[in-house]
Amino acid sequence: MTGNTTARTQAVELGEHLREVAAWNVRLHLAKEELEQQALCEAAGVTKATISARMNLDAAWDLNAIVAAAVTLGMPPAELLDDTLYEGYRN
Repeated sequence: MTGNTTARTQAVELGEHLREVAAWNVRLHLAKEELEQQALCEAAGVTKATISARMNLDAAWDLNAIVAAAVTLGMPPAELLDDTLYEGYRN
């Protein structure tokens, strides 16, 4: 069981980290492209409250939301999960 617990803990920690990274990258690229969160709402077909919850880490980013954000921002979805800039900013 210890191996499963460790794997589960690592998965949860990585998931939380990627949520932070996605929100940070979306915020960065929205500013860079001079777009409002409303553009993400329209692309993902969700309310502003939903986007706001994701940006504030109160709700998880699902793959559809990441893809919609990436398309809106004109980038591959993987870039929104790349923590290179995020880690550089934090350090």
